[in-house]
Amino acid sequence: MAPLAFDTYEHLILPRSSLAPIQQQWHNPTTILAVLSVIGGDIIHRATAQLGGNPYYIAPVTLSFGWTGFLLSFILALVGDGRATPRPDTNCTVVDVQTRATSPNKSWVLGRLVRDHTKHITTGLNITFYNTVPKKQGVPRVDWVYHAGFMVMLLQLLLSLIPGIVFNDWNILIVTIWGLLLGLAFGALPQWKKEKWSCSTQDGSSVVCFVRGKDVMVIISEGVGHLRLMDLATSEGAPLARGTLVISALLALLQMGRLLTVAGLHDHAWFSLAITCIGTVYNCIAAGARRDCSTTGIHLEPIGKRPGIFGQDPIEVLKMAEKQVQYVGIALLPVVFSGILPQECQEWRDRKLANYNKGSSTMSNKSQWSMSTLTLDVTSRDSEDSEKPLMSASK
Repeated sequence: MAPLAFDTYEHLILPRSSLAPIQQQWHNPTTILAVLSVIGGDIIHRATAQLGGNPYYIAPVTLSFGWTGFLLSFILALVGDGRATPRPDTNCTVVDVQTRATSPNKSWVLGRLVRDHTKHITTGLNITFYNTVPKKQGVPRVDWVYHAGFMVMLLQLLLSLIPGIVFNDWNILIVTIWGLLLGLAFGALPQWKKEKWSCSTQDGSSVVCFVRGKDVMVIISEGVGHLRLMDLATSEGAPLARGTLVISALLALLQMGRLLTVAGLHDHAWFSLAITCIGTVYNCIAAGARRDCSTTGIHLEPIGKRPGIFGQDPIEVLKMAEKQVQYVGIALLPVVFSGILPQECQEWRDRKLANYNKGSSTMSNKSQWSMSTLTLDVTSRDSEDSEKPLMSASK
């Protein structure tokens, strides 16, 4: 049988002209840069919410993918919800011990505070006690995440200089500076600070509990000028600062102009892609890193070296908590035991309230609350009300 002629299969071979667009894209990936600029907006939103509103009015949210798409969705959120900060990504229940009122948390700041200082506990109950410290509440401390942002920005600028120095192509530097300035301007909006701490301050004493699953944070505030945490947890945000919507729209237009400029780059787009990838990695870290409570503007210190009460029997843990701060255990009962309370819990609660109503316990206004390590080995029940509480929360 005679061999088939080569031209019989010539039509199956990919023409060289069809490979040209693919080769061009790998040589200069401008198209993918334009596509990536509209995805990943959630990362930028959370990173800005983490870093914005600091005492220096500058949030080092770096040049990364998603800026164009994010700014458009941000404007939509301002018009619709009137909120700049995202909804909290950690669900918890807030309990005001004085009034025994409960509410789901709506604050981004408090959600991150609870996320970073509670644990996932499957059995038992854990209660940890904190005091607010005498610092200016609502003023966050900057940490390594904040400082690393400026280091990444510097690295991005240095990389953008290479095409200009080596190839005399300064377009990459121009679009990099353009993007960085837009990001800094957006993070400096006063709405971030106004909304993250959208509550008033108060004097005196307050006790607020944050319940996440089987882990509870109890924050005790005493003295002058501490934040009303219950008001912050239930706040729907703050009125838009003057010019926020207009400035955001202007920044979005400028960002779209930058996107068109990036799409028109003819050479060395790989440098721009690398610069943007580095910024995206940093923004992911800034958006999700676990940080100290002081970076939220809520300055706390644990009470004692091991300020926790832990036990496998929740009612025993609540009894111990009640001995330390009056009404804490009672206020947490309907949250820890959802639904109908066990008979034992109802009887204990009624006895405690009866004792308080008789005036057997008085308010203690101690500015410092010292507590030894409390770790329960719940094998037997403690005697009822044998210890005087270290602090009382007024009803």
